[in-house]
Amino acid sequence: MRGGRLGFVLILALACILANGRPAGADQLVLANGDILSGNLEPSELVVMTQEGALRIGRQEVLRASLGTATGDVVLLRNGRTVVGLVDQPRYTIRLGSGQTVVVGRHQVGTLTVR
Repeated sequence: MRGGRLGFVLILALACILANGRPAGADQLVLANGDILSGNLEPSELVVMTQEGALRIGRQEVLRASLGTATGDVVLLRNGRTVVGLVDQPRYTIRLGSGQTVVVGRHQVGTLTVR
């Protein structure tokens, strides 16, 4: 009985990974055209230009950023706080699981998620 339950848990975990289209712990870029890139995202911090000035946010604090929304760029932090402004990042570099490095321009990115 115990072995059967473990097998079920492993199958469920694999199904979740496949359903998300990315391995657990991978960063993700959703491009404006709908393509999704998963891997290790650079940079180590985001600089958000707000009405109060430049705000540097370490990658470990970022959960998700939506670029080019009606109100500007919206950065959701892990603590639940939201920062609205302009993410000052002209391009994003992501190293895919295959080892390939892809560089995309800011205008190509819709959402980024940091794991």
